[in-house]
Amino acid sequence: MIKIFHKGLVMCSSNTYKVVNAVVDALMSNNPQTRYQVGLDSKLLTLLALFPSSGLDMFFQRFLMKNLK
Repeated sequence: MIKIFHKGLVMCSSNTYKVVNAVVDALMSNNPQTRYQVGLDSKLLTLLALFPSSGLDMFFQRFLMKNLK
């Protein structure tokens, strides 16, 4: 479990300013959005949410779990 967590930290972006900019935009906006997508990974997850759960399970088993080993 620790190895998986460590690999996740290594894969994280160092561009934290994007998140900070999104938070500042949400706080300063007169009409804030319900959700703010920051980074390519969040946009990919939004796209994956359109697929049925069985397709997502297959995707995670074949591609993501193979990369974590």
